[in-house]
Amino acid sequence: MERTEPSTAAPADHDSTPTDHGSTPTEREHMDIVVTDVPEQDRFEARIEGDLAGYAEYMTTDVLIVFTHTEVLPNFEGKGVGGALVRAALDAVREGGKRKVLPLCPFVKAWIGKHAEYFDLVYDAPPTTVKD
Repeated sequence: MERTEPSTAAPADHDSTPTDHGSTPTEREHMDIVVTDVPEQDRFEARIEGDLAGYAEYMTTDVLIVFTHTEVLPNFEGKGVGGALVRAALDAVREGGKRKVLPLCPFVKAWIGKHAEYFDLVYDAPPTTVKD
């Protein structure tokens, strides 16, 4: 599964939470981040112009996808790779329709916490009470 996401979210690195590393909106708008599920490596990969920019590792069961670690390579930090990667991975889980998400990775967990539209994917998450 391949997706192109606009890079508007903050990066992920080893055990971090979403932050803005100072990229200007202009830099972000011109980056095409392609996110692909690579099941033989148990991860989603984000690429920019063909170069590996980051990845989100996972384990699966019949009913769960467990996100264990997300990393953005140093040359791509601050360019929205982490957020685009998580969004595309969660969209793929939703499209698959058979698994819930267990976000053990602190970045994935924090990202979901800021995006209520993905709460329903989380394993054992209470229903949202957010109203428009």
